[in-house]
Amino acid sequence: MDIEKNLNNNLIIANNNVINVDEEKPQINNDESDQKTIQSIGQEQQQQQQKQHLKRHRQFYAWIKRHLWIFPLILSTLLIILCIIPYIMSIHYGTVDPLLPYVSDTGGLSPGSMVFSQIIDFIAILIFITCWIRYKQIKFYLNNNFIGKNLDYLNRLHRMNRHSFWLMIISGIGAIGVGNIRTTEFYPLHVVNALTVFISACIYACYSTHLARILYREYGIESQPITMMFCAIITSISMVMVLIFESINRYQVGNEKFENNNQFRMHWPQTDKESYYVHVTATTFEWIMIFTFAIFILCLCRRFRMIGS
Repeated sequence: MDIEKNLNNNLIIANNNVINVDEEKPQINNDESDQKTIQSIGQEQQQQQQKQHLKRHRQFYAWIKRHLWIFPLILSTLLIILCIIPYIMSIHYGTVDPLLPYVSDTGGLSPGSMVFSQIIDFIAILIFITCWIRYKQIKFYLNNNFIGKNLDYLNRLHRMNRHSFWLMIISGIGAIGVGNIRTTEFYPLHVVNALTVFISACIYACYSTHLARILYREYGIESQPITMMFCAIITSISMVMVLIFESINRYQVGNEKFENNNQFRMHWPQTDKESYYVHVTATTFEWIMIFTFAIFILCLCRRFRMIGS
């Protein structure tokens, strides 16, 4: 009897253990499924955060592209301010004569020189940014619209685009030299930097106008560059006229007197009427050149607006 009781007890215990094991299996399965659910929810949240971050990044990038036209607008405005603010300050403090001095001479002496150099530095930075944006824009147009065209012709346009970009880089470097090396300190080096700026800017205007004309003629991209063409022509003619009349001035008064006598150049004696009229003619063409190039840069605003679209 005792043996039978022990056997029955052992059977009962074994059955209870089997029941407990069977009850624990669903709990283990439930725990595993809960962990998988939590992991999947975490992955979905990470993916959503990444998508939101990417969306914000794209929105910010699109906002920047829509507002790239601000750079040429500020650049053209600063070119005009460069002529006006130092001129007014120089006239007020009597460092130059009122009737259209050379723009560089308005920044030759303090306090006009401080404003002149600061504005020139900002202009140089904006030149680098603006010409890089224009270079990338034209490169995009060429790569996406001239597929299947003559490869040599396409390479020539790309080469012209690269040359125009480097010309404006050189012009920006020259502008830094113009602003930081005054006419009253070292006139020959100042003139070299000024010639670098003017010549590079004129060639850039011609190259950029020609590329815009090809883009419009071939595929109707942007608009016909009539204003750009007019400004490029006026800027180039004005630069040539400045060089001619300044050379005549140097011949009339002597190169030594023209470069080293700052008082004579900034307060040109009206008693010598013949050289004075030539001097005023040269400075007038210099002002025209700067203002027309400012208008040329302003024409890029409308073209930069197409980048956002």
